[in-house]
Amino acid sequence: TKPATTTTPTCCRGRVCVRAPPDSTLTTPTMSTFGEELCGAFPAVSREMDREMQVVKDLSTFFAAKVAADKAHAAALAKLCAAPPGAGFFSAKDPPITKELATLKAAFDAVVEQTKAIAEAEAAAAERQQAEVVKVLGEFAQKRDGEKRKHQADGAKKQNELNAVVANVAKLAAAYERACKEASVARDAFHKARDAVDAASDDKTKKRAAGVADKAEAKGKAAVKKAKAAEKAYQSAIEKHNDYVREFQKTTMPKALGNLQELHAARHAVVVDACKAYASAHADVPAKLDAACTAITDAVDQADADADRDEFIERCKAEGKSLDALDFEPNEFFGAAAKKAAKADGDKKAAAKSKAADQKDDKKADAAAAADKKQKSKPAAAAAAAAAA
Repeated sequence: TKPATTTTPTCCRGRVCVRAPPDSTLTTPTMSTFGEELCGAFPAVSREMDREMQVVKDLSTFFAAKVAADKAHAAALAKLCAAPPGAGFFSAKDPPITKELATLKAAFDAVVEQTKAIAEAEAAAAERQQAEVVKVLGEFAQKRDGEKRKHQADGAKKQNELNAVVANVAKLAAAYERACKEASVARDAFHKARDAVDAASDDKTKKRAAGVADKAEAKGKAAVKKAKAAEKAYQSAIEKHNDYVREFQKTTMPKALGNLQELHAARHAVVVDACKAYASAHADVPAKLDAACTAITDAVDQADADADRDEFIERCKAEGKSLDALDFEPNEFFGAAAKKAAKADGDKKAAAKSKAADQKDDKKADAAAAADKKQKSKPAAAAAAAAAA
């Protein structure tokens, strides 16, 4: 936007601007237009439009990635809250937290429930971003990129036509310069030939010099005629150029540039709206987050250490054992049956001991008999030995 003006504004080509009345005493802002400011800069405008449209595409890609990240995070939170903390670890069907003491369990349940609410808020914000930001930018880029290319092609065609007109002027200008130079050379040659005629000392020499001068004069006239024709063609080209340029600046290029300026303005508006929608989608999350945090805090504040301690005691007491004094009760082992069994066992041992003693006595008797028999056999053995001798 140009600074405010209090005088009759003029355009870059010196025309009186129609956007404000002459001698205006009001201070009013004026808006620059591509058609007035950039008729001679279409290539630069075209490049800038390419850059601007690419920005829209890049922003759409950025916001799409952001939405994907938000959805993934929300889904991860929702999955985390689908089961009690600890579920799935070591294949625990009923994780320890399911048996938590009442008031503290209520606080834990509030944490899980509100975390789920936070996930839902993030998912809702991501859906809004998808619909109001990513989709809008993507559709704008898809639809308006084709329009941009069409306007660029139209402008490029007009620019090429102008370039051809300018190139033709430059070509005829060069031809005009060459023709003038040739005419100048021919004129100098004619003057030189004419001076030779004047300087001739005899009729023969003068006649020969006059013939050369006549040729130089004819050549000079032809060169001058050619130069005048080149001058006329050059002037005509300039007039056509100026007429074309006036139309080019007044109608042809402003129309093409106006289409691109409309697209430029539309792009600016859609990007601004998309950024506002992005901010708005996130603006709902803090309120829901605050509500979730408040609910968690309230639940935690209700946790009662004394009540949980009493529940802990009662729960454990139910599984405890009595610690009363005990009375001795003898086992039946030590009763009448046990004594009878002990007597029978003793009788059995006594019988076995008596039998062992009898067996020992029998062995002694057998040993004594064997010794007596051996003693009695010694005299008979001696007599037999003597007889043999």
